[in-house]
Amino acid sequence: MSKNDTEQCDDNMNYLAGLDETMAKIYDSQEIESGWETRGHNCLNKEDKKIEKAKKCSLLYGEIHPEGLNRAVDEDHLDITTKKTVYDLGMGTGKSIIRLFLEYKNITRAVGVELSLSRFNIAERAVIKLHNENKKKYKICRHTPNELIQIRETIGFGKYRNLILKCGDLFDEKGIGKADAIIFNTDIPNELYSKLYNYFLQVKKGCVIMSYLDLNHDCFPEKDNNILKQFNINKNVKRDVFVTSWSKSGHHFFFWERIKLEAKTKLKDLMILAMDGLKKKNKEDKGTKKERIEQKKKRAIMLRRS
Repeated sequence: MSKNDTEQCDDNMNYLAGLDETMAKIYDSQEIESGWETRGHNCLNKEDKKIEKAKKCSLLYGEIHPEGLNRAVDEDHLDITTKKTVYDLGMGTGKSIIRLFLEYKNITRAVGVELSLSRFNIAERAVIKLHNENKKKYKICRHTPNELIQIRETIGFGKYRNLILKCGDLFDEKGIGKADAIIFNTDIPNELYSKLYNYFLQVKKGCVIMSYLDLNHDCFPEKDNNILKQFNINKNVKRDVFVTSWSKSGHHFFFWERIKLEAKTKLKDLMILAMDGLKKKNKEDKGTKKERIEQKKKRAIMLRRS
């Protein structure tokens, strides 16, 4: 290793150490939590449970550790250094989306959405502390307590980087069509699979997605309707694993690329449209025949009277 490479490596290590320190400050503790008693678990209250029941959703919780996140965003997976707009749907306490915003300056828009108000409040407080730590760099440009908070970093004349955290239903988030990468480490009940499929139809071609669920096989079982292609490296369940709060040895997440609908599906759609067109034309033809018959009858009656 050359002297320049060594210096660069040292700089990266120092930067990451500084990042860890920042995350510890804004969360009032070490960032890494393990087991089933994390703050994301313990913060839930009766109101969260009511929302969970009303929305027919799942507030199952766990966190991906920094080590696991670093692997998830490498060039073989989310390739985050090439992405500008990143979403975390079901962000929990916001650790992943905030860390990515701080670490990767190429990200100009980072959006986190969380249904649980208790978990959102933890993320909300962390963003406020981040602003207080460096008010010149990170300015709060929008803040509706318990609903939304946005901080902005100026990177040039008229150019900004934005971190936006929202409390609400991920299905109400309308901006995912602009996402370059989506973290979707969320559990979804079976009855919402169809809604989820229609939701992901909004995602643009080429967007990469990390998911807790096996979307193609468990959520979107119809082969003709596959809109996602799994990464080849990700098909090795035992090797492609990521360190989490519930698994130090690593948990297997799924990685996808949004693709166009398969040709079979397009052909089916065209056939359906063609059939609809024929039915419509037949109805019109039948209507025309009836009109001709009626006209002939009227002419016959007129001739008899004359």
